Amino acid sequence: MTGTNFSSWYNQTEGSIISSCICRRPNSGNGADFAITNSITPTYTSRIVGWFNTSGGHYISVIANNNTVFLPFVGVSINQTNIPVKKAISLADKNMRVSVNGKLITGDLGNTGVQDYLPNDFNRLLIGYEGIFAGYLNGTISRLTYYPKKLKDNQLQFLTA
Repeated sequence: MTGTNFSSWYNQTEGSIISSCICRRPNSGNGADFAITNSITPTYTSRIVGWFNTSGGHYISVIANNNTVFLPFVGVSINQTNIPVKKAISLADKNMRVSVNGKLITGDLGNTGVQDYLPNDFNRLLIGYEGIFAGYLNGTISRLTYYPKKLKDNQLQFLTA
């Protein structure tokens, strides 16, 4: 989704994304349930990605100018394939929060030395694909919701419980 189909609803200064999906990708590569990016793959430099790694771990990454702010989910064991996972992220500059299956992630969400700032150059939504480090989703997405505001912690927990 690009152009006014994207820009008519996306808020560049804050927002929240909730995803409910099942990964069926045992050891066959990374896969993404969604990505919000700033250009066409593989050249984009900023993105928000919900993805699964080859072992079935569940993550959201926020990347700005190719500097990764990596947001790992806790509470979901490795090799958790074929099990529904609800994950959410709420974003605003210097204020990113994540929740998975009703558990709020606390502590340092980014890599040391990387600022947790929200890029403001997004112009497209990809569903079931990311294209750089996470390919096509081998699974199902039962819900993908976007709110044009940063939700509170208790709202994230409720929406992912």
